[in-house]
Amino acid sequence: MNWRTIMDRSNDITGPECEDNICPTKCITYQYHTSISYGQGFSKSALNWFYHRNSNWTAERVQKNFAVLNVFYREMSYIFNDQVQSTTLVHVLSNIGGNMGMFFGASVITIIELVIYFAKMFWIGLSRKRREYMAVKKKNELDREHRLRAVLETAAANTTTPQVSWLCVWAK
Repeated sequence: MNWRTIMDRSNDITGPECEDNICPTKCITYQYHTSISYGQGFSKSALNWFYHRNSNWTAERVQKNFAVLNVFYREMSYIFNDQVQSTTLVHVLSNIGGNMGMFFGASVITIIELVIYFAKMFWIGLSRKRREYMAVKKKNELDREHRLRAVLETAAANTTTPQVSWLCVWAK
């Protein structure tokens, strides 16, 4: 099977047949809600308008023989449902490829870091000059730490302690 056949099949998705009232929703739905209300009929200005159109249409005749019909829309809106395919084959393959690229990149970086680490350890193990440098560096760090500790101890010994007699007064 070639990729064009797969693409054609993946984009040719038809919904299930309508069985047991399980149908896809309509794309455009119009709903008109009706209600009935009653009123007095025509206003005085409407009766005057009828009379000026035809002098035989008196107020009594209009109210007995004419009906008033007012049409109002409760909502001036409609519902539009647009059904689109959520994922295509191209979208799924691009997601898989992106994740594979991320994990492959992370694994390559990890492998490179491990190679560098082991190369440094191997070099330290084989190089006598590097071992001597590391030993001198460790000795210098220990000497510096001892000097710093001695300075802090002499500074602590030379400081005077504050008088605490006032604390006893407050405690009584």
